[in-house]
Amino acid sequence: MPEAYSQMHCGTGTHFHPHFEQIMRHYGQFMPYDLEENDAEYKIVMPLPGFSADAIDVSISGRNITVEATPPEKSEEETKDSPPSKKVVSMGDYIWNRPIKVEIPVDEEIEEDKVRAQLKNGLLTVKFQKQPKKSVKVEVKEE
Repeated sequence: MPEAYSQMHCGTGTHFHPHFEQIMRHYGQFMPYDLEENDAEYKIVMPLPGFSADAIDVSISGRNITVEATPPEKSEEETKDSPPSKKVVSMGDYIWNRPIKVEIPVDEEIEEDKVRAQLKNGLLTVKFQKQPKKSVKVEVKEE
């Protein structure tokens, strides 16, 4: 994966790897994240710079957490008041300023009411408790 991203841009200016669009289609939903686990809980950390909390949706389905984020639209005032500039390279437009949808599987069922999500300094942190293991007592049945 990192090799593909390093090969996308070759040289300076606006010259991209000839297969840039194909690479982006293939890795289009890729978003880096960390999934940590201890005895009591799971923790997911995902960078989402420039996204507001209102634009991020965290949903739970069985053993999956799905993170969806919609990038902010640039207002007309931002583009109108900005002096014209020439972008040399802007990988951020392809990596961060796009709709994000990432499904993260875990080993256990997730209880919705025990999931907490927080956005701070462009990092989304999602924490949820592990369910305690349930045991069933084995009865002895004599014939």
